[in-house]
Formats: sequence, structure tokens, C-alpha cells
Amino acid sequence: MNPKQFVTDLDMGMGEVWRGRCPVCNRSGTFTAINQMGKLLWNCYSNSCDVSGAMHVGMSADDIRRAMHREDEFIELPEFKFPEWVVHRPDWQMFQKYEDRYGIDCQALDLRYDIKENRVVFPTVWQGKIVDAIGRAVDGETMPKWRRYGTARVPYVRGTSNVAVVVEDAISAAVAESLGCTGFALLGTQLLTEHKAALKKYFKVVVALDPDAATKTLEYCRELRSEGIDTHALRLYDDLKYRTDEDVCALQRLTGVSIGTCLT
Repeated sequence: MNPKQFVTDLDMGMGEVWRGRCPVCNRSGTFTAINQMGKLLWNCYSNSCDVSGAMHVGMSADDIRRAMHREDEFIELPEFKFPEWVVHRPDWQMFQKYEDRYGIDCQALDLRYDIKENRVVFPTVWQGKIVDAIGRAVDGETMPKWRRYGTARVPYVRGTSNVAVVVEDAISAAVAESLGCTGFALLGTQLLTEHKAALKKYFKVVVALDPDAATKTLEYCRELRSEGIDTHALRLYDDLKYRTDEDVCALQRLTGVSIGTCLT
């Protein structure tokens, strides 16, 4: 399929991002398109596919008015390159335990491997390009458990739902996506100005930090509500990445998103 026609047919509004199956190589979750201020950009992140492009579609008067209120479009994005020791793994079997334990699609997440520190690395995509990455130690001996590779002040976001679930880490964000929501990882427990600006585009926001951060969950709910964002707190029994029945069903009730594994 012609990728230009494919992106045009998506009929994306200004600021909208689409992520899914590439129309050329047919690989799941590697193709990203964005309408960035009236310019359509698209790219496939698969190593074996070089599809990318751009075209102007213009901006309506309503688009221009909305642009004046889209602070997240102007987040500073420093240049980012992976260290030479962070590589793609040709054998995805090493990530099988992540898929089995957390129910996530490692290929769709475009995971990398840090051969120097033995970490699984999650690329951070913002406005259609990789701007940072976060790595999680594979074993229990490497410290710290999580390591940030760049300096971009942006969240790790997975999914295209208009319901965002604010979590702490990249795995939880990927799990939130698999449950039908958009996972929005702070990559810690600090809520930045950039995070608040980016959350304004969602219809509903659920703050679901880990159980030991219950106080911050309530604090961030108040902060986001003061910004005019429809925000709700979810008190978890365990980290969302572990998918306890109580947490999954509570998330469904709070978001209204249908989750097949929840029968209540």
C-alpha cells in the first residue's frame, strides 16, 4: 500500500498521533504518523523497513486556535542518540519472559538491549521520533534498577486511547496500553510541567502510581484538576504491571474502557 495515501486516509487532526501496523512491511506497532502543525510526518521504526515521509496538509482556523493552547507541542527536544552498546537484538527470545510475565508485545515496543549493563531498553517516542530511552536491569544486581539514557523532559507514552493512565515506569505504561488505555509513564514519581501540558489533550486521566506512592497519587490528582483536566485517582493493590484482578477491574470501572480479562 502507498504509505502517503495510507497516512492521508487516517484523516488525523492537528497534534494527533497514530501508531500501528506498517502498511509496507506489515510489522505490528512499528509505524508512526503525526499531524504536526499541519504537516503529516510518518516513519517505520523496523530495521528492515526504510519507509518515511512528510507532506503539508495545511491548518484550518480552528487548528490555529487550538495550536495556541497546545503547550506540549513546544516541549524542548534535545538531540538523542543511543550509546553504541545499546543495540537491537536479532533474537527476540531473550525478551520472552517480559511477554510472558507482563503480557506485552516486545517487538511492537521496539525494545533494545544494553550489552554493557545488561538492561532491556525502552525507546521514548515523542512527536514521531525517538528522543530518549529508559533501561531496566535484567538481573537484581545491577543498580540502579532503571536508567535514563537522555535528558528529554517527556513521558514514555504507549497507546492511542483518549483515556490516559499515569504510571511510574515504562512496563506499566505498556501494560496500560494492552488494557485498552494510553499508558503515560512519568519515569519516576515527579510530575513535571511538561507532563501536565501533555495530559491536557486527553478526555480523562487516571493517576495510578504504585501503592507506596498513594500520597503523590492524590497530590497529582489535585494538581491536574487545577489545570482543568478530568482526573481520577486509582488506589492500586499492587503495581499495575502485575495485573491483579482487583486492579484491572477497578481500572475498567474508573475508565469505562472494556477489558476482556475483567468479568466484574
